[in-house]
Amino acid sequence: MRCSQTAVAVAATLAFSCGSTQRPEDVSTATTVRFTEIGIDAGLGDVLNHSGSPEQRFIVETLSAGASWLDADVDGWLDLFLTDGSHLETSPEGAGNRLLLNEPHVDGGRWFRDITNAAGVGHSGWAMGSAVGDVDADGDPDLYVTYWGEDRFYRNDGGTARPLFVHLGDSGLANDGWG
Repeated sequence: MRCSQTAVAVAATLAFSCGSTQRPEDVSTATTVRFTEIGIDAGLGDVLNHSGSPEQRFIVETLSAGASWLDADVDGWLDLFLTDGSHLETSPEGAGNRLLLNEPHVDGGRWFRDITNAAGVGHSGWAMGSAVGDVDADGDPDLYVTYWGEDRFYRNDGGTARPLFVHLGDSGLANDGWG
């Protein structure tokens, strides 16, 4: 009985939706959308993604690179955390995660400044993604990064104006429950 009611509901929905007389908007009158490359001007010109060898023979070589928007310095502007992959043989020079702080630029606009090492999140490994949340409820975002291998959980202890992430494994709080 339930199956026939579902079938009738689906058939009725299809019948009513196929009879629509509304025509799609004419493409020639649609608003034109244009994209402009601003990566270099915004401080993102030297961001590279490392993801295995060119042959990509193993599944892990096809997986890397993630991004999380977070307000790392709690100034009301979203900053950008980028994860990076690696190579199976060794980490290439320049590989590693990046934390880019969204700051005012001298021209009155905004740009991203790399604060990766100062913030303590410059770990290189095969990162695949990241998640953000205020785990310790102190008002600033904390960061969880997934890796091929050991994941890393960073607590933001820098407060406002100067984000400083501490890897929980270095503070005695790491255990198998964190991943």
